[in-house]
Amino acid sequence: MPLIKVAGAPPDANDGKIGKLDYPIGNRTYGQRVFLSGQEHVAVVRPPRIQWQAHESITVSSTALQLTAGLRKQADIAVITVESNTIRFWMDGVAPTATVGHTALDGDMLTCDGYWELEGLWMIRKDAADATIRVSYGVWRED
Repeated sequence: MPLIKVAGAPPDANDGKIGKLDYPIGNRTYGQRVFLSGQEHVAVVRPPRIQWQAHESITVSSTALQLTAGLRKQADIAVITVESNTIRFWMDGVAPTATVGHTALDGDMLTCDGYWELEGLWMIRKDAADATIRVSYGVWRED
């Protein structure tokens, strides 16, 4: 857990206030040594929550494809499960082939977190039979 200095006895160098140094170091205006002081205590940090907004089923066939544009562009995160057969995928925006790419087997789960992962994911079936994936789309909430 992160610690934050909030008070102190005896008071530290600047008594919990962020301030400008009396002497310049590096940066002419504020310097580089700005710090907080005082007594340390644990800061409660809650992870953001996901609000799930949409879901879909996609058939992954012999032509490489991305997640549905209208859904992926509005999402921060997607959870993908492979429901039948094996797929190959790349996450760098390059389309995989049936013989080249990461492999996700029936039952595997992928998580794409953030714009670049959602936009960069391309998939194709590995074998002769189509695969089905299930996708849930969500956005991060700070409340």
